[in-house]
Amino acid sequence: PGYPLGLGTVSVRPVEMARAYAIFANGGKAVTPTAIRTVEDRNGNIILNPSDAVKNKLRNPQQVITEQNAFLMTKILEGSVTIGTLRYGSQNRSSLIDPSQKGSKFTFTDKKSGKTFDMPVAGKTGTTQNWGDAWAIGYTPYYTSVFWFGFDTPGKSMGLYMTGATLAGPPWGDFMKVIHKDLPYKEFPMPETGVVKATVCAESGMYPVDGCPTILTLWFKDDNRPRKACTIHGEATETQEDIIRKRYEDSLVLTGHSFEDILEDDDGLSLDLDFLNDDPKEEKTDAETVDEFSTEFIFNTENSLMD
Repeated sequence: PGYPLGLGTVSVRPVEMARAYAIFANGGKAVTPTAIRTVEDRNGNIILNPSDAVKNKLRNPQQVITEQNAFLMTKILEGSVTIGTLRYGSQNRSSLIDPSQKGSKFTFTDKKSGKTFDMPVAGKTGTTQNWGDAWAIGYTPYYTSVFWFGFDTPGKSMGLYMTGATLAGPPWGDFMKVIHKDLPYKEFPMPETGVVKATVCAESGMYPVDGCPTILTLWFKDDNRPRKACTIHGEATETQEDIIRKRYEDSLVLTGHSFEDILEDDDGLSLDLDFLNDDPKEEKTDAETVDEFSTEFIFNTENSLMD
C-alpha cells in the first residue's frame, strides 16, 4: 500500500508536496492547485477557464483525512517552526533580505489595532541522503508554499551540510513573510469535537505525577488521550479517577479548604447525640439511649463536604 513513501523512496514534485501539506491547513479537505487561471485569444476573449473548475471543487471539497487528524498534524508541525528544523528559517537573522532585524519572520502588526501578533505557521524540512535534495514546506491559515533545491539527475550532491534547514528554510521564511504582510490574524480551523488538550509527562506521555521532571500540554484525539498516571516516575496503580480526585483535592486547598473537609468514607455516618439527654447523670441502657436520644444521620459522602 505504499508504506515506504514516508521514507522518501520515490520522487515527488514540489506541487505535489504543496498539495499534500495544504490538506492539513484546509481541515483535511482536498486542495486542487492550478497554474493557469485563464486562456484568452488575441481579442481578450476567454477560451479556457481552468480556475472555474478549481473553484467548483473548492465549493464541495473532498474530505481526504478527518479534520481531527489534520488539526493534530498541524499542532505537531507547529513545533518544527518553534523548536525544530524550520526555526532557523523562520527567524529574521536568517533573512536573505535584511538579516539585521530580530525576532520571528511571522511577527506582524495589525493595521487596525496597531498590536503585534504571531501568525500561526506549521511546516517541515527534509534532506535526502548525500545532501542531494533540500526541502522546506510550510503553511499558514492563508498560504502553503514549498521550496526545493536539488538536481534533476539523481545521485548528485549539493555539498556538505546543504540541508533543508540551512538551504531551503531561509528563503522559504522570507517568501512567507512578504506574502503575509498586512494580512490580519487568523487561526487554523479547529474541530468542534473529537480533540482534547491534556498535560502529560514529557517522557512517558501519560498523566504527570509529582516526580515527573518535565511536563507538556499536548493535543490528543478524544479516544486516544492518556488515561493513566506516569509509570516511569510514579506508581503504576494510579488511574484516571485517582488523578481527577487528586487534582480536585489540590483545587480545594487553593480555595481555602483542607483535605479534612472531604468525607472519604463511603459508609453511612452515625452521630451519637447522647449529650442532648435532659439528665446526663442518669444512666440508661444502650437500647434506651438509642430509642430516646439517638438519631442516625446518613450522609452520601461521594460529593458531600462538611464545613
